[in-house]
Amino acid sequence: MFKMEHGEDITSMFDRFTNITNKLSQLGKPIPKHELVKRLLRCLPKSWKPKVTAIREAKDLNIITLDEICSSLLTHELELKEEEEEDQRVAKEKKKSIALKARILEEELEELSYDDDEELALVARKFRKLMSRRNRRLTKRGFRKDQGASWKIRNKNDFNKKEEMIC
Repeated sequence: MFKMEHGEDITSMFDRFTNITNKLSQLGKPIPKHELVKRLLRCLPKSWKPKVTAIREAKDLNIITLDEICSSLLTHELELKEEEEEDQRVAKEKKKSIALKARILEEELEELSYDDDEELALVARKFRKLMSRRNRRLTKRGFRKDQGASWKIRNKNDFNKKEEMIC
């Protein structure tokens, strides 16, 4: 049985088909013209099934010639190739845009982390400076650095106790 080979284009498949039918005619087994169209449509691969169905429904296979079918199939093949090339081009552009977006995002992350590190260092310096000023003020007033904020609470409690004693 004659089948279109994988990756074969319509022109070469049609040439092989014509070659085989001519040899059959020479051997005394001619195939009627309306039967040639049906056999040609049967030998197309499954990927062509929608086109074959459209041809069968739109045209009378007993009247249509082999050349008309071949030209219709060639047109369809060109459309398929154009669609495939367009899909490949779009996929290539999409791949480039994804790579570009990833590169931009990486650069932004690097800038952000660098800026964040700088801001964090600035805040830490300001905090240290503030704490050192606070500690200097406390030591001038007679408090030790390790006492921290708890000295106020202790002094209030001591003060309240002394008042209670006086009363």
